Amino acid sequence: MSTKEIQVLVIRHLKDIDAAAKLLENEIQGTIFSKIDTCAEEWVAARPDKGWYGRYGWKEKRALAIAPIAWRVSGSEPKEELFYASFELEGIDSEKDYFWLTTLCKQGGGTMGFSWRFNLEHFTIKKRDWKNFIGPKVDEIRKLGFTYDNTGGTFFMHFEINSEELAKAYEQDNIEDALQPMRQVLDRLDKARGSFDRLIASATKQLIK
Repeated sequence: MSTKEIQVLVIRHLKDIDAAAKLLENEIQGTIFSKIDTCAEEWVAARPDKGWYGRYGWKEKRALAIAPIAWRVSGSEPKEELFYASFELEGIDSEKDYFWLTTLCKQGGGTMGFSWRFNLEHFTIKKRDWKNFIGPKVDEIRKLGFTYDNTGGTFFMHFEINSEELAKAYEQDNIEDALQPMRQVLDRLDKARGSFDRLIASATKQLIK
């Protein structure tokens, strides 16, 4: 089907497309994103011996992050939630997609996953200094399944939710069943923690005055 034919089809079905877009934006995404928050929260709660901490606001603010409590800056108040680094849920190239759900299911141009980033802004570390520091350590982190973004000096591990499995789970009111790929990535982040522990320890010695 040509682009022109698709455009004509859209015009002819504007009523249905408009209704579907509203339903997706106002109801479907909110229901699924609430389960994403719950998935991360339950994952953290199930590992009290590992000392993970989380902020769960993907449904309301598109903000979800987890980090070991050991990464909290010494002396900071718990309410400040000040960490040297954290894993943040986000979409790479998500601006190419109109809906976040499209990115989550990798049905467009974006990819969902967890980014690891050091809190450069709080410690006023220049990106040039960070890149010089992190450069020799990139290969080690890549071997753990992460990609590296040289622009921001961050690492990213992607996952995607199968849209057909999500549809079936949504129909059966078992959305969490379709989120297994997210849980698997969370497990991989946990296994990679040791490398990031060492990276943070080295960064605090070399870059923070």
